[in-house]
Amino acid sequence: MARPEVGLVASLTRRYRFAGGKKQLSTIRPAAALADHVPLSLIRWHAFDRAEEPEVLILKRRKDDRSGHTEAINYHDTAQTRRRRKEVLRINETLRNAPLKLVTGADDGDAICFTEDGQPVHPTRRSVRRIFNNGS
Repeated sequence: MARPEVGLVASLTRRYRFAGGKKQLSTIRPAAALADHVPLSLIRWHAFDRAEEPEVLILKRRKDDRSGHTEAINYHDTAQTRRRRKEVLRINETLRNAPLKLVTGADDGDAICFTEDGQPVHPTRRSVRRIFNNGS
């Protein structure tokens, strides 16, 4: 949807941060062209799906003491990394297939729900990654 030749997304922001919250991968706003493909009255959370993470096992360097940042590094696949990746993918499949209903208290069952700290709940964001720090 974000590709310019598709034109269904009017704006795309990477690494958006809600006030005081954790970074989100992106935010999008539908373009008018989306209505040509999907009637807007039919768009609900269940109409969207989330693409799988490209990599669920992340290896990071030791955190830089001055900046506090760290970066991901490449690693060689081994029997152990393949086994761990398969475990995480199996967990993600279970999460993705789990029945989920958000209850808002409002008449509209598709209204946006918020966590106790004011962050929006994303019903399509149901996956985990495993991150190994300090380069090991």
